[in-house]
Amino acid sequence: SYVYDMPGTYQGRIYINGDVSGQIEINILPENLPPVVILEPQEIWIDVGGIVDFDATQTYDDNDPMQDLRFIWDSDGDGNFDIDGNGIATAQTTFNNNGTYEISLYVFDQDTIWIEGQEYPWPEWGMNTSIVHVNLPPVAEANGPYYSEFGVDIQFDSTGSYDPDGI
Repeated sequence: SYVYDMPGTYQGRIYINGDVSGQIEINILPENLPPVVILEPQEIWIDVGGIVDFDATQTYDDNDPMQDLRFIWDSDGDGNFDIDGNGIATAQTTFNNNGTYEISLYVFDQDTIWIEGQEYPWPEWGMNTSIVHVNLPPVAEANGPYYSEFGVDIQFDSTGSYDPDGI
């Protein structure tokens, strides 16, 4: 057993009973680190009908330029991927229903490996999420109509007003 500390191609020998019986080529591949996915906003509160601009333009990979990274978005939190493409580091979504949504972004690099003269895909991927809280507007109860004479104070009462989703 031997641990190689540098990538490269090495020649090994096979010994049987102390005699060299053959040689073998050993390919040590460089480490392929996953992309670092930076997604903004990390968490946001909006009203129903609000639009959120998601931004992952600060995402990076040590081996591949931004335009070669593959961005796969679930931009509305339904578990299905909505946007898929190289270099697509932004997404925009309108949220028409209240609730809490987890937006997912997966980023794949384009690295490949060579084995015996053949190229094989060897992507690494990174992932990040954003949480979107979509709030219904409060319901105001004015309890009117109110009547008064000129110069007399009016006492308003908002009893019965509430926030339907408590956010």
